[in-house]
Amino acid sequence: MPEHLAFFDQHDSDQVACASCAWAGTAGDLDIGEVSIDERRYTQQCPACDEVLRVIAFPTHAQVRAARRRGDPRANELGPMAG
Repeated sequence: MPEHLAFFDQHDSDQVACASCAWAGTAGDLDIGEVSIDERRYTQQCPACDEVLRVIAFPTHAQVRAARRRGDPRANELGPMAG
């Protein structure tokens, strides 16, 4: 079962392992899978077998503003969406 995370609770350096094929690495090595605007999320898949390992929720405007106040550089990469 995939791990569900909020956008700002996940990092490229997170250690990830695939139970289906035993691949292990970091979240930055995962492939982007399905992107669903309607469900406001995207998936990250195992680069070896395409198993969905994580489901990442798109951030809300309030979450982006809070991340900017905390100095999280990823918030600035999202552009003016939460100006």
